[in-house]
Amino acid sequence: MTEMLRSTALAGTSLSRIVALFCGPKGGIGKSFACGIMASAFSAAGQRVILVDGDGTNSTTYSTHDNVQYLHTSAVEARGAVRTLIRKVGAGADSVLFDFGARDDDIVTKHTPWLVAECKAVSACLVIVVPITDEPTTHMTAVKYAGVALPAGAGLLFLKNLGCSKGALARWERSPSRREAIDRGAVECELGNLGSAADRARGFRLSVADVALGRFERAGERAQQAAQEFDEDTQAWCGIWLDEQCSTLISAVQAAVNRQSR
Repeated sequence: MTEMLRSTALAGTSLSRIVALFCGPKGGIGKSFACGIMASAFSAAGQRVILVDGDGTNSTTYSTHDNVQYLHTSAVEARGAVRTLIRKVGAGADSVLFDFGARDDDIVTKHTPWLVAECKAVSACLVIVVPITDEPTTHMTAVKYAGVALPAGAGLLFLKNLGCSKGALARWERSPSRREAIDRGAVECELGNLGSAADRARGFRLSVADVALGRFERAGERAQQAAQEFDEDTQAWCGIWLDEQCSTLISAVQAAVNRQSR
């Protein structure tokens, strides 16, 4: 994946050190999926990425990616583990991406200033990523994070339209709270619709990058079946889609960082 993307949309991209936290009020809204896509984007930009799965109830990131570190967010010492992971930035890693579960909001909302300080200690920028879907709870969560992240100096990215129709998001787009958050420094971007390939890949324990590269070993005994499921056209489409989304995410994350550093 790195070689594929470096030769196209991300050639020459320069990216800050980033600690990104993917947060949301419930499962199934695209946190893990988006976290995996951002990991591909950062890797394609030449960064050394640590991917952390903190979702103990639905470990999609852990099941579809290699070399994922697991974070026991319910443990008393969870913040100690978070500090240890953040301090790997600059000491073997350029960025750390945390995929938090639906029940882990407190570790972020209660400790955002501390997280910002921890990131600054390693010259990294904290960016909180909130998926926006047609679920009203995701809108409420986005507004909550605007009131916590932005005053603390964290970047805030609203990641919109993960498989939702544009009409379904009309309520969010009309929201005065959304407009206020963007005026205060939040950034919003939209992921394109991959179609059914994402769910099909997850069924084989594969990431979109795996499919794009024809890398089916993770499917284990079902590797041959996966190779038949994802023909050359589907692999090519996943590569095109991933290239485009990686470029979108890199630009949005950098914009979120820049808006907070002004």
